Amino acid sequence: MRRLLLAVALAAASLAGAGAAGGAAQTPNAARFDGPEAVIELKDTVAPYQSPAADKSDTSAWYMFTAVNETNQPVIRVLYAAQPPGTGLGFFPQATRPTIQQLVSSHPGVLVESTNAYGRHAFRVTIPASSSAPLAVRIANAPAPPSLLAWTEPALAAHNRQIAIFIAAVAGLIGAAAAIAAGLAVMTHHFPPRWAAVTLLMILLTRLAAIGLFDGSLVTPVGGPYGLQALFAGLSLAAGARLIDCIVPLKELWPAAQRWFNWSLIGLLAFSVLAYLGVPGATMVTEIALVCGTVAIAVYLFHRGRVGSRVARVVMPSAALFALVAVAATVKAFGGFGSTPLVPDLAGGFAAAGAVLLALAVAAGEGSRGG
Repeated sequence: MRRLLLAVALAAASLAGAGAAGGAAQTPNAARFDGPEAVIELKDTVAPYQSPAADKSDTSAWYMFTAVNETNQPVIRVLYAAQPPGTGLGFFPQATRPTIQQLVSSHPGVLVESTNAYGRHAFRVTIPASSSAPLAVRIANAPAPPSLLAWTEPALAAHNRQIAIFIAAVAGLIGAAAAIAAGLAVMTHHFPPRWAAVTLLMILLTRLAAIGLFDGSLVTPVGGPYGLQALFAGLSLAAGARLIDCIVPLKELWPAAQRWFNWSLIGLLAFSVLAYLGVPGATMVTEIALVCGTVAIAVYLFHRGRVGSRVARVVMPSAALFALVAVAATVKAFGGFGSTPLVPDLAGGFAAAGAVLLALAVAAGEGSRGG
């Protein structure tokens, strides 16, 4: 019944639009699906649409646009909701990432298929030759207007393949670095390799959570994917801070600051858990602490290296890379690097480099100690 009401409303809207504009090419909110672009951003073509069967308790929203195909062959596009800048950084937690919940059309020749071949909540749309078709899409947890992408199938398949290779390489390097640190911890029973292994494991889980590996699983229904990512990020920062305090003790420079350092770690762990539980504002506080904490660690190691600490000079490059990752991720989250979907997660590459350097630094320290 809901689909029937939507189809009737779409048919009426399309007839009204055709009578006012007098042609498919002049239809308002039209998106050229027959263009040569590999991916089309539909944000500027969608318009809010009130469904006649809308549920007042539903947090998702309906939007409408017109897909145009002026060629003599059917055109296929794959639609999915992207993450615009600022997604997940709000005061209130989001249960899911921006996702397409439903896609319908009143045009009898349009074929809409829900497919998981190109990712979760993706829709494959076929527009008949020489036609324009109104489409209504329901998107959850997205700003207004939402970022809606329409890919060609070959381009999306190639893009996903490249991203998968990049992610596998990043995860493999971080995992290998964590394994090296864990092996040293088992062989030496020293605290620095233990904290290094925990730090690298949490960094690996943070990267995996960032790409959505745990979305829809049993670990995300409470605080959502962004709360889970904040939990792993907070734990990685806490473990990294403990590692630095083990190899370059803070009390050697500021004895009175050790107490505040311990309380700060307790507060960080508390906010990380609260972010995972979906407490409003906790995710935002944890992300701020991640940026400030990684930068503070890098500055501390730089200072200790200047005053003569050899260990601080050895660990400093990896700490600087992790600080760069945190700052770059924040800048990207606010749109500092643009919102194009064709750019891979470069922060993951720097995180992998930092993980390798940290494992090598810990191994070098244990080798010197063993000698």
